[in-house]
Order: sequence, then structure tokens, then C-alpha cells
Amino acid sequence: MTSSILSGLGKTSCKAAHRVNLTPTKPFSSTPRSYFPRFPRKDKEQDTPAPSTTPPLSYARAPRPEKAPGRVHYPEPVIPRHRRVRINLDRIRSLSGFEKIELYRDFLQHKQVEDAVYVYTILKENELVARLKYQDYHELFHLLLTNASTYRNVMLDAISNMRRFGYSPTPSMLTTLIKCCAKWRNLELARRAYDEMREKSIFVDVLAYNALLELYAVSQGATQLQRGAELWRDMVDRDVERNLETSIKAMEIFGRLNQVDMVKQIYSDAMKDLASNRPSPKHTSAPSKPTLDNAYLSALVSAGAYAEAKGFFQTFSEPGGLLAGEGLKAPKALVNTFNILLKICVAQNDAQAAAVYWDQLTRRGLQPNVVTYGRMISILGTAGKLDRAQELFELAQERLPAKPGSKKLMLLRASLLAAYAQAGDAKAARPIFDAMRAGSEAVGKPVLRHAVYCMVMVDLRAKNLPGALKTWEDAHQHPATQATDPSDTADDSSSTAAASRGWTKADIIAEYQKLHPEQ
Repeated sequence: MTSSILSGLGKTSCKAAHRVNLTPTKPFSSTPRSYFPRFPRKDKEQDTPAPSTTPPLSYARAPRPEKAPGRVHYPEPVIPRHRRVRINLDRIRSLSGFEKIELYRDFLQHKQVEDAVYVYTILKENELVARLKYQDYHELFHLLLTNASTYRNVMLDAISNMRRFGYSPTPSMLTTLIKCCAKWRNLELARRAYDEMREKSIFVDVLAYNALLELYAVSQGATQLQRGAELWRDMVDRDVERNLETSIKAMEIFGRLNQVDMVKQIYSDAMKDLASNRPSPKHTSAPSKPTLDNAYLSALVSAGAYAEAKGFFQTFSEPGGLLAGEGLKAPKALVNTFNILLKICVAQNDAQAAAVYWDQLTRRGLQPNVVTYGRMISILGTAGKLDRAQELFELAQERLPAKPGSKKLMLLRASLLAAYAQAGDAKAARPIFDAMRAGSEAVGKPVLRHAVYCMVMVDLRAKNLPGALKTWEDAHQHPATQATDPSDTADDSSSTAAASRGWTKADIIAEYQKLHPEQ
């Protein structure tokens, strides 16, 4: 059917191409004349022929003539198995409904994502999606996984139409949906999919649990963290399969809840599993011991157990530790370790300890990343060393490198803005914030909540309430209020990142009255 569609549009389908005989036929004259018997003409009298001495005519295939010298024989063309379906998309709307559906299925079969999405959109406009079968929705969903972030709305629409027309998603689709929700930071949708799996007694694998715990760990308040802790306890009570990644997410949740004992218990159990070589076979890239140690160290810091965190760091220098002996062992994990230690320095405003950690990091030949530079810039600004913070900002731009419009430059500017905010220098902070806003608008994204909070606090300390309110209003005019903010993962050690979530106009006025009660 598709071949007739495409031939009518002036194109050739790959299915039709297989049915075309591409072998050149030989002309009749190429057969030697001597292989055909000669019969006498009837209009002439003939004598009685003498007995023939030639052998009887054979019906076997005559041998092929020898190839002429210098003649080139080309091999038959090889048709690729997955040839793209080519068609003028502007003329699709002139097709019938059945032809559009057949073309849509051809695009799915040949993995042409953009074309399949385009035809699916036309089917929706023409109200033809009700004629699609379960397999059509299933193949579309899994095809869109090649770029789940771009085709997020199409994936959700496909699942919605499946339910609308009486089809139930398979367990694999629900599991995949939960994992996609972790990328989209959509906890509500992931929880609905999880509840549906539990209602239908569908097995929930460890990857789906890890995605749920990751969503709960993105703190939007104590209530969300408590639900994540309840999910972990439910997994333990029902003896659900877990792996090291599950333990890492759980330690992060209990660390944010300041439950140090639970963090220690989870770390102890995870170390036993690691020692007994029992990571889940479904987790192809199981975390190593340095990754597990960093997760434990970070959970202690999140819980405010700074003394225990520093004591645990001393074990890194013991025999067999990452810092024992010469040479680099797991350099990427070590950089993350020093980032966690700098997080303690940010919380305690300890510039002296930060300088020691920075010296250890550079002396061992480790390359700082954007988080390392950002936290050092914030620490220097808190210590009043604004010139040194500006120098480090320029050095980071050169070495990372931080290109205009990139996430790295955005995070570095946020750290420098926080440094000037700590110093109360509104004159120097305003150009940095304006540059951040211009860079965010250029790529169609909102300004970081953390940066908005810092700029508002600078204006409030300078007794500029109208300027603070205008900064807040301009930031909230952007239609995409980010559910996930890069500053949440870059540096959430201070109270600024937490306070910036859900900030309202009334909160700003209340903060101004708190800072200036005489006004």
C-alpha cells in the first residue's frame, strides 16, 4: 500500500524497490542462431530428406556465449536493508487517513523519529489517533527514548492516548517512564506510575526505585524527604532488591534529614555488599568504593556532622586509601572529595581550611572543576578577598573553559555574585547579575534562583526595596520556572539555595522589615 502512496507522490518506497527487477535482460539476438532448428517451407516441394546424422534436439539450457573482450559486467545493485522512506512532507495532508497511518508505520519501522512525530501530529489534528493500534503507540514511545528530553510532551501524549483508547502500558513502559521522570524532575508523574504498578502487582525493579529515590532526594522540603525515607523503609521491610546506587540515594535523603545514624547504617550495609561482591547484575556500571565513600562523606556534611566528616576524610590517607602513597588514584573521585570538603568551608566560613584543601588538590596535580572554582570564589568573597575572587573567576574561565552561554559560565558568575553579595557591594553585583540575565535569555532559560536570591539580598541590605521587588518580578516573568536548578546541585550547602525555593513577594517585604526595623 505504501508503495502506491509514494509512487503517486512521485517517489519510490523502499518496499517497492525490492520488487523491481533490476537484472538487465539480454536481447533475443544474443542467442546463437545455430541453436534453432531449420524447418522446410511448405510452398516448395522437397525431396525425401536423407536420414539425419545429427543428434536429437536437446531441451537443456544452451551454454552462454563467451564474454566479449573488454566488456565490463557490473554487479547487481545491493539494496540496503534500512533505506530511509523519502516523501514530500508538505503533501502528506492530501493523503487519505488510511494512507497517513500506513506512512506513519513506515516511519516507525525505519526509525525516522522526526518524520514519525510530524505524521503523528497530523493524525492528532485529523482525529485519526483512535485508529492506531497498541503496537503503533508502543513503537512510538520506545523510538522517542532516543531523545526523551526533546520529545517529552509527545511521549506523555502517546501514553495519555493509549489509556484513552483502552490500552494499558506494559510493565517495561511504566518502568521506563519512571526513569524518564527522573530526568524531567517530575516526581508526581513518577509516583503515579509507581502506584499503578503496585496496584496491578507489577514487579518494580531496582532501576525504577533508584529513579524514585533520586527524585525524592531533590529536596523541595522536609515532606518530600520524609516520603523518600518511607519508600526506603518500605523497600527494606519487603526485602526488595537493592544495589549500591540505591544506597547512595538513600544516604543522600537521610543526610538531608539530619539522621546520621541511618546514614551510618546504610553505609555499613553497602560496604558489606561491596566486600561480598553482591552488586545487582542489572546495574551495569556499579559504583566503586571511592564513589560510595564520597556519598557517605557528602551525607555527613548535609547532616551537619562536620567533625565526623573530617575524621572520615583522614582515613583516605591510611594504607590503601585514595591519598596514600604517590600518584593519582581515581582522580575524578578525588576532585569530588575536595569539593565536599570545600562545602564544609563554605558553611563554616573557614577560608584558612579551604586554602589548605586547595593546596592539596593542586599539589597532587588534580584539575579543579566548575564546582571547585565556584566554592573557592564564594569562600574568598566571604573572607573579604574580592580581588582574589575576581582573579580566580578569570582563571576558571580560561582553564575550564567557560564559553558564553554555557552552564559553566552561569555557575561561575553565580558564585562571583554570591561573593559580592556577602561583601554587600551592590554596585559591583548589579553588572554581574545583568550579564547572567542576558546570557539566560539568549538561550531561553530563566536566571538561577540562587542568583536571584543573592541580588535581592544585596538590594535589601542597601535599603533598596523597590529594586529588590523588581528583580524578583523580572525573574518570575519567565514562563519556565525550573523544577530543577543547576545551583541546587552545584552548591546547596548554604541556606541561600534552600531559601530561594518558593520565595514570595511577602517574604521579601518581611525580610526587609527584619533587616531594617526602623523603616
